[in-house]
Amino acid sequence: MPTKLLPMTLALLSILTPLESCSVGCGRPSPYLHLPWGVLEGMYRSGEDRSGVLWAMAGCSIGADREAARGFLRSIVDEPFGKEDLESIAKLVARVVEPSWVERLLEAYTGQEELGLAIRRSAEKRHLASILEKVRTLSPIGLARLVDCFGPTPPQEVRALASEKIAAAAKENGDVYYVERWWDAVGLAYLGDEKVVNWAVADVGGKAKGCCALQHYILTWSPLPKAARAVEAMLEAGDPHDVWKVVGGYGDVPRAAPWERRS
Repeated sequence: MPTKLLPMTLALLSILTPLESCSVGCGRPSPYLHLPWGVLEGMYRSGEDRSGVLWAMAGCSIGADREAARGFLRSIVDEPFGKEDLESIAKLVARVVEPSWVERLLEAYTGQEELGLAIRRSAEKRHLASILEKVRTLSPIGLARLVDCFGPTPPQEVRALASEKIAAAAKENGDVYYVERWWDAVGLAYLGDEKVVNWAVADVGGKAKGCCALQHYILTWSPLPKAARAVEAMLEAGDPHDVWKVVGGYGDVPRAAPWERRS
């Protein structure tokens, strides 16, 4: 990261981090969202509308009940769940960080965004072998969503698999693939792919439709000198829209394995 950006990055991230859970649970009405954690857990234990309760748990205010939520998750890890319930649980796992669910979520994971986020946030070193085994079976997008479980230096096998699968899909579909599957593009950049960086440098003005910060994420996640020079040029130009997106990109770069980030 350019040194001139560090103070601004730290200041902005301190503001953004508390907002992380604001979007969790949005987009679907629920009569339970306003209820406190203790009431929701009691409803679940009594068997009352368990699917609705799990969904509300994924979006309710947890606050001081974080440890209670983690204990609840540990107590239900062996229960059977359908697809929708598992996605609700994954959202809660991602919010409170509960490693006991990583293996269970890996079994069901095929690239789902909610499950991938929960695995990335809750993974521990002991899970790496299972994650690597799963990575070998995944599509490009599913693989890309687990890359940062390995921290800033993914094993060579992971780099090779990701580069081969994602690059092949991008070649088959053309540059539009980067826009349609933005996480693939960012994961590919993180692994040092030059073609996706060249595309981002040429399109940093936003000519491509899709994620408005995609090019900035590609350039900030890439270890290539060409990407760093492009970021420096944007900072020198001083456009506030570019600077904001660069800050966001650098703020999300995996600088350590998940368990190290939590220590």
